Amino acid sequence: MIPAGFWKRLAARLIDMLIISVLTIPIVIFYMPRLEPFLLTYQQALASADIEYAQRAFSALTSEMVSALSPTMLVVETLYFSLQEASRYQATLGKRVLGIKVVNRNGERVSLLQSVARTLAKYVSGFIFCIGYLMAAFTRRKQALHDLVTDSFVVNNDKNRQAADADNRTSTFVS
Repeated sequence: MIPAGFWKRLAARLIDMLIISVLTIPIVIFYMPRLEPFLLTYQQALASADIEYAQRAFSALTSEMVSALSPTMLVVETLYFSLQEASRYQATLGKRVLGIKVVNRNGERVSLLQSVARTLAKYVSGFIFCIGYLMAAFTRRKQALHDLVTDSFVVNNDKNRQAADADNRTSTFVS
């Protein structure tokens, strides 16, 4: 098993986040009527030129957006990553595009439970300046915090072994 490099993993994550953003547009549209009163209040506050009022209105709007969308986004992201990484492909769409997959310590497909745990552990990886994600650049097996916690690995598909060998030779990360 050849570990997938940090940059390849980052590119896959960006592709996945783009896909998730497109998938969630209908959810945002669904929540728009709920946000309309807060948007109107914010517009009135801006028009009034009362800065304190505008700040309170903006705070109420963002608070409502977070409380309305955060649980939904948690479910969408958890389903997106967990179901795909536990599937026969062992990879999200972004990982598939880049020829990488998620495996357990034996090089086999991760279980659905392990995949869900890995997905939820990604939130911990991102808490403090994404240090948990950056760990993948510096660990010997290129594991991020969520990989270490769930005893999983992101590796290059066998089909991409030659490209991975070249990628690993040019890598200067410490173990």
